[in-house]
Order: sequence, then C-alpha cells, then structure tokens
Amino acid sequence: MRRIKPLNRSDDALCAARYVSPRRRPLSGQEAKIRAVAYALKQAAPEAVAAAAPRMARLIHGPCWLVPIPASDGKVRANLALCKAIAKLVPGARVKTAVARSRAVASSTGLRLRGFHGLKPAQHHLRRAGDRGRPLPVYLVDNVIRTGNTIRAARTALALGVGLVYADARGSLACRIPERHRDRVREVFLAA
Repeated sequence: MRRIKPLNRSDDALCAARYVSPRRRPLSGQEAKIRAVAYALKQAAPEAVAAAAPRMARLIHGPCWLVPIPASDGKVRANLALCKAIAKLVPGARVKTAVARSRAVASSTGLRLRGFHGLKPAQHHLRRAGDRGRPLPVYLVDNVIRTGNTIRAARTALALGVGLVYADARGSLACRIPERHRDRVREVFLAA
C-alpha cells in the first residue's frame, strides 16, 4: 500500500473565496458579497448555500466523503445543508456526520470580538462520531477558515481529512491546495 505524505500546515484547506475584513480596507462589491454569503452560511440561508456550493464543488472530485464541522453549539445544521448541496453537484460525493463536539464551546469569532484569542485545536472538543467504512477522500466542510484550528481539531478527531471552506480569512496568499497536491488528500474508512 502506498504511504500518503501528510499535508503541510499551509495546505490544510481548499477555499472557494478570499474573505477580506472591512477593518483592513474598504471592500469591493465582490468582497462585500463574499462576506455576506459567509455570514449567511452560518444560518444555512438557502440563497447563501446556493451561492457557495457550486464554488466549493469545483474544488473537489468524487467519490468522496463530505463531513460537516459542527458549530460551537454542537449543531451541524448549517454545514450539513452546505454538504448536501455540494454532494448534489459532485458525482459520488457522500455526506457523513463523522465529527461531533463532546460539549458546546465558546465561539472563536465571539472571543476575538471581545479581545481574546480564538480556540486552540484541543479546546474545540471534537471527536469522531461513527464507524469506519469505505475508504474515500474526506473533506471537512465549514463556512470560513480564520486560523485553521477548527479544521485541525476535526482532522485530529478523524486522524485525516482536508478542509473545504467557502471563505479564507487567514490573509494567506494561497487559499487552495495546488492541483499537484490533491493526490495527498487522506482517505478514511467511514461507514456509508
């Protein structure tokens, strides 16, 4: 069996759009729209899901698992709706709620807005939920990546996976895994 090289920290997520903060500079019309969609995805707004899913689906290929990352309150409703919409656009994509929170946590965004640091990966209290099954590439689905700690926590819980997010707020130059690295997407044994 071929050994899969682990992803670098900078290669931890596929991102469909760049998220720019209005605190840095005035936003263009497109940047304002991306920001509005990213916020609306937290509530699973149908128009936001319809706008984000095609952009995210273009970044992946099936067959694969789409794993919704739970919100800070432990609910997966918003990211589950996004996963289902992406699965309709990617042949062979399957949705699996394979990560759960062992308890609710404070919102990293809320903490930052109050002047505190966001959560570290261990503070997310994410754990594997479900059995191992058929090996397929795993995409950990979330609306926005800020530091990458939520994706890292989910990847630690499953011991694999790559983030698939709508908007990259990290300010990094490259928000997508280059085509040459896509074969590195780790496989997981999740039940169908």
